[in-house]
Amino acid sequence: YEIKECDWSSDVCSSDLAAIAGNNNDIQTAIRCYEYVLKEYSKSEVYLTAKIGLLRMTEQSLRKNNFLNKDSVLALAGAYHQFYNDNREQQLGIDARINEARLKGLQLNKPDTAIVILNLLLENPRLPVATRSRIKIDLADYYLLNNEPWESALLYAQVEKTQKDSPIAYEAKLKNAKLSYYRGDFRLAEEHLDILKQATTREIANDALDLSLRIKENLQSDSTGSALKIYAAADLLLIQNRDQDCLKILALLEKETTEVVVSGGEYPTLTKNELFRIKQTKSDSVEISVARKKIGRAHV
Repeated sequence: YEIKECDWSSDVCSSDLAAIAGNNNDIQTAIRCYEYVLKEYSKSEVYLTAKIGLLRMTEQSLRKNNFLNKDSVLALAGAYHQFYNDNREQQLGIDARINEARLKGLQLNKPDTAIVILNLLLENPRLPVATRSRIKIDLADYYLLNNEPWESALLYAQVEKTQKDSPIAYEAKLKNAKLSYYRGDFRLAEEHLDILKQATTREIANDALDLSLRIKENLQSDSTGSALKIYAAADLLLIQNRDQDCLKILALLEKETTEVVVSGGEYPTLTKNELFRIKQTKSDSVEISVARKKIGRAHV
């Protein structure tokens, strides 16, 4: 797919072309179209849509480079913030504020700031139910990054209850299952996962099946789940951008465990598949750490 030239005949046409280009990952064409609308149709009804569209395409462009340029991420977060200040009462403005929180929480490693932003948004009594649920899921993610899992569990459960049997409810249930896994409560995690394997979208069902198999495989060889608890804790550290702590745990676990059951050892056995995952996770973590150190800019 590629759009060679935009049809600049109208604001709506240019905006539509930008949306089509963006949906097909033709980021540069989308940016050109949005910039044209902003330049030529400042009084148009699609002006705000084009403005937020341009910011989103800029974010996509940064994502392609793993958000390694901290200055650009900071500038985009500032642009989202300004858009929100100018359009506080509109849904587009609220969306911009959510995006700002995401950049600060995930890319700039400031989950505490993201938490403040989203809690302030939740004070708005006129928020649509779908938007409130989306904010709560994001907020729960940032609480997890901030090492506050109980707050995360509460928010995920709230979304499950208010949006029952909807895609976002299934997303919340999957995140709660992963949270139980990180905390070493594998039985509770499996209860969530068994439901998700039967009643949700393919993507979430596949994620649920993968995590369920991981838990079952390892509990078969170690009914206490001691080794898997250590591995799950390392998984969480990686998500929290604590790469070095993660690597220390993985190195220790890889050294002390074997591919066959070892009775009476300090570190019970992980399965062969899990040992492979350790090596892969260590490799991924090293690459992330090297990239961060080399660029010296942003967390990816």
